Order: sequence, then structure tokens, then C-alpha cells
Amino acid sequence: MLYQDLSLFDDLSVTANIFVAREITNFAGFIRFSNLRKRASEIVDTFSVRHIDVNGPVGELSGGQRQVSALARTVGFGSRYVILDEPTSALSPSAAQEVLNVVRGLAEKGMGVIMVSHNLNHIISVCDRVAVLHLGKMAGIKTVKDTTQEEIVALIVKGQ
Repeated sequence: MLYQDLSLFDDLSVTANIFVAREITNFAGFIRFSNLRKRASEIVDTFSVRHIDVNGPVGELSGGQRQVSALARTVGFGSRYVILDEPTSALSPSAAQEVLNVVRGLAEKGMGVIMVSHNLNHIISVCDRVAVLHLGKMAGIKTVKDTTQEEIVALIVKGQ
């Protein structure tokens, strides 16, 4: 689960954020920092986004890069699915597009992705299906390629 509040440690490196409470240690329990950095780079690079320095502090990253770092922490350990809560909120259009590309890439690699969002354009651009809740009840489920934006908006507004 990746919450809207990314819960990243701004003063720690990307590597440290990815491996919080999952550090790789040797037989004596000492942290193997070189292995952590190598594995963090591998995880981040699988998203095929622009390069992120895994040694630098998360606080110096752009919004999109911060989101990618949080995604790496969430899915980098063999997850088969991920739930994303408003993954593009408070991001610039270019950063939001970067995150959407990552989300689509995860789905194309076979990972199950549930994305909660109020941005209908983002939903339509990366999702296969859309489920709409109206006043706390299921208003409908539509296959994105077989519906129109107007039909989805009608479900949102009228619940039908």
C-alpha cells in the first residue's frame, strides 16, 4: 500500500528509505551498505525513469522522483499487487506523467495495481477498468476501452 502521504525520511538517502527495517546484513548482523546501494539501484532502475541517485537524500528529489522512491520501497520486495492512494496528487504535470508511466509499467509486468484517484484523466490513461463509488456505494464498474468519459462522470455525479 502506498499512501498519499509518502512517509519518506527526507534526511535519509533513497537507499535508506527503501530498506527501512529490511536492511541486508551479514552473518554477524552488520549492515551491508554496498549491497543495499546496489539493490536499491536495481529496484529503481526497473521503473525505467530518469536516473535517481540512490545515495542522495530524498528531500532533494523532485515530487515525481520522491513518488518513485516510495513506489520502489513498496513494490521492490516481490509484491504481486500494489494499492496506490492518489499517487499523482500535488505533483507537477511532468512528475505526474512520470509516475503514471511507472504505474502503467508495473501493470504491464503483471503486477496488480489498484489506483485510487480523483483525476479522471489519469485513471483513463493508465487503468483497464474503473470502479466508481457514489455516496459510499458501488455505482458501477466499467472497462475503460468500452466506455466514455461522460458515462464515468454520470456514475460519479448521479450514481447511475
